[in-house]
Amino acid sequence: MDSNTLRRWQIARLKKSVDPMLRYLFRLRDRMRKVGFLPSDPLYCVVEKAYDAVQALTVKLHYMGCDGTGNPPRE
Repeated sequence: MDSNTLRRWQIARLKKSVDPMLRYLFRLRDRMRKVGFLPSDPLYCVVEKAYDAVQALTVKLHYMGCDGTGNPPRE
């Protein structure tokens, strides 16, 4: 199995499960900024990378579920 064999409903289900993680990481990163974590802090850096990775995953899943974005139509 690979990403090309995923059906539209499977992609939607994945995106639905990933979206709360993205919102949580956004809030965590925002709180860390507000309380004064430095951008060079090791924990802050890991949270930032996690947010960026989950954001990229969310965008990829979104576009995989759309027709006409360079992807073949899905069932």
